Amino acid sequence: MNSQIQAAEQNGESESVLAELEELRKRLNVLQRTGTVPEHPAQAYDRAVQAAISRLLPGADIIRQQRRSREVADFVVRYKSSELFVETKWRSDPAQQFGGSTLLALVQHLPPGARLLVVVNAPHMPRAYAVVKDALGERGRIVMWRDVSDDQTLGEALTSLLGKTAEPASQS
Repeated sequence: MNSQIQAAEQNGESESVLAELEELRKRLNVLQRTGTVPEHPAQAYDRAVQAAISRLLPGADIIRQQRRSREVADFVVRYKSSELFVETKWRSDPAQQFGGSTLLALVQHLPPGARLLVVVNAPHMPRAYAVVKDALGERGRIVMWRDVSDDQTLGEALTSLLGKTAEPASQS
């Protein structure tokens, strides 16, 4: 692993690539010591987003997709009579903006009339916003959510996409 990281550094790879390689090295070290693979931070982020949606929309059905693919959203949220697709995007370096290149395949494979919420742990660039807006118009949004302090922003996006039936639960 060390040689791959050195090669990446010598080839001038971006900070995000180097950060992901460092994360992989840490996880491999834990595997060697314990015999188990620790949860990837992106999986922990998915669980945290799912918990936030549950807090904001009590009683919502949140279905985690079994198939991981760029063409399938991570979750489907069913709330009252509405359905929303939710895609999470975790960046190893949350200071680095999310460009949205992975969203093209997803928006092309959504069913007609679908609504999509993209939840990222990093600021999004205008290009990511344009991918969603061009494909879905008002039926798509991107929000930055890192933790409970961003619940209000997430709740507003949920309400916007699911309609008035989805007024988020108040946060104290």
